[in-house]
Amino acid sequence: MLSRGEDSGRTDKLLSGIVSSVTEATARDESERRAHGRLLEIANRANGHRDERLALGVKRIPRTLLLFVTLTACPILYSALFYPFHNLALLCFAHFVLTDLENPFDGTSNVDAKPFDDLATKYRQLDE
Repeated sequence: MLSRGEDSGRTDKLLSGIVSSVTEATARDESERRAHGRLLEIANRANGHRDERLALGVKRIPRTLLLFVTLTACPILYSALFYPFHNLALLCFAHFVLTDLENPFDGTSNVDAKPFDDLATKYRQLDE
C-alpha cells in the first residue's frame, strides 16, 4: 500500500503493527537470532522509506496551490510580454505575489492550517 502511494491511517497502522511484531519477537536459538536480526533490518529500512516519503510529501507544493500560482502567473506573464507598459510597480507586485505564495501558511496572503488539520482528523476517524 505504501509503495502505491496510498496515504491512509490504515497503512500507518499496518506498518506499525509489522514493526511492533518484529521488535517484540524473541529468538530462541542462533538461527532465529540471525533471522530476527535480518527482519529488524528490513523493518528499520521500511520505516526509513516511509519517513522519507512523508518528509518529501511535506515539502511538495499542494496541487491546488500549484494550479493557483500557474493560473496567476499566466496572465501576469502575458501582460508583461504583450501589453506595452513601462510600469515597474506591476512587475514588483507580481514578484511580491509569487514570493508571498511560496509558503501558504505564512505571509500576507495566507491560509489558516486549522481547517486542513480538522479535515484530516475527520478523514482519519472515518477511515477507522
